[in-house]
Amino acid sequence: MAEYKKSEAKEWAREKFRGLENVLMPSLSTQSIDEGTTTWNLDEEGIRHDVRECRLHRFFMTTAAIEGLPFMMMEYVMRDFWAIAVDEAGGRILVDAYISQNTFDDTVAAAKLADEVGCDCIMLAYPPYFYPKSEEEIYEFTKAVCDEIDIAVTVYPTHKYNFERFHPSSFSPHLLARIAEIENVVAMKMGVIDVSHATQCFRMFGDKVLLGPPSPQFWNTYVPLCGQRWAGSVPYEAIQDHDHQYLVDYFELLLEGKLDEAMDLYWRILPGVEALQGLLDYTIYEGNYNFIHWKYIGWLAGFNGGPITLPTARLYEHQKDRLKSARAAIGLANREPEEEFYVGRVRYGD
Repeated sequence: MAEYKKSEAKEWAREKFRGLENVLMPSLSTQSIDEGTTTWNLDEEGIRHDVRECRLHRFFMTTAAIEGLPFMMMEYVMRDFWAIAVDEAGGRILVDAYISQNTFDDTVAAAKLADEVGCDCIMLAYPPYFYPKSEEEIYEFTKAVCDEIDIAVTVYPTHKYNFERFHPSSFSPHLLARIAEIENVVAMKMGVIDVSHATQCFRMFGDKVLLGPPSPQFWNTYVPLCGQRWAGSVPYEAIQDHDHQYLVDYFELLLEGKLDEAMDLYWRILPGVEALQGLLDYTIYEGNYNFIHWKYIGWLAGFNGGPITLPTARLYEHQKDRLKSARAAIGLANREPEEEFYVGRVRYGD
C-alpha cells in the first residue's frame, strides 16, 4: 500500500516528482510446460535487471507498462510483473503502474491491484472503446476511477483517445482544469504535443498538479518559465548510456537554473533527440505504440531486451541501423551482439 494518505497525495507528489521517468516493459522468456511444449512467461531476472538499469540511468520513477489481454485474462501477469518491479525497486526508485484496460471495471480492478502490490502511483489511460457523448462523461469516468482508489493518479491527456470532437486540441484544457481538482490526481503527462495546449494548461492549473511535457524540445521553456519539475514516461535511455546520461543531465541543469550549460548539452545531443522523436512518431500519431522499438533502444543502452507481450509492431534492420547511428554520432555505446536482443540479455547463452 502507498506510504501516504489519499488526502496527502498532491503534497507527496510535489516532494517526490523531480527528474525523468522512463518506461519499464516486461521481459518474457521461453519456458517448458511439458515435454516438447514451450510457452512465454515473465522473465523475472530480466525484469529485475531492467529496474536496476532504471536506477543506474538515474530515473526517479519508471512506468511499469503492460498491455494486451483483458484484465481477467492477464491479472496474474500484471500482478507478478508489478510485484517484481516493486520488490527490486525497494523504495530506491518509484514504480508507476500504467493502467490501460478495456472497460471501466477492468480499469478500477487494475488500479486497485497496483495499490495492493505496492506501486507508488498509477498512470491512467482511457479504454480504446470508451466513446463518451460529452466531456462531462470523460470527467465522470476519471472521477469515478479516482474515487475507487487511494493511490495517487497521473492522468495522461493525449490525442489518442479520439476526444477531438469536443475540443480542437483533442483534450480540452478546461476539462483538464476540472480533473486537476480531483483529490488524488497529482500530475499529468502532457501527451497533446502542442506548445499552445501545454502553455494554457500551465497557466490555468499548473499550481494544482505537476505537468510533465515529455518532449526534450520543450523543457528549456517549461522548466525555467513554468516550473516544470518532471517529464515522462518515455524511453529516455535511448539517448543515454552508463557513462553519458545526457537527458538526465540536461533536465537537471535546467532544474538548477544553468540554462546556458543545458543548451550547450542540448545542441550537442540534438541528433539523438531527433532520432528518438522520429522513432516515437513512427506510429504514435496513429494512436499506437511501437513497443518493440522501445525495447530495442533500451537494449542498446544496457537494458535486457527480449520478447514482449503481443500485439507488437515489427522491427526492421534499417530502423535499427538508424538508431545505432544516431547514438554513435553523439558518443553513445551500442550493445552487441544483435541476437542477444531477441532472447534477452540475462537469458542469452543459456
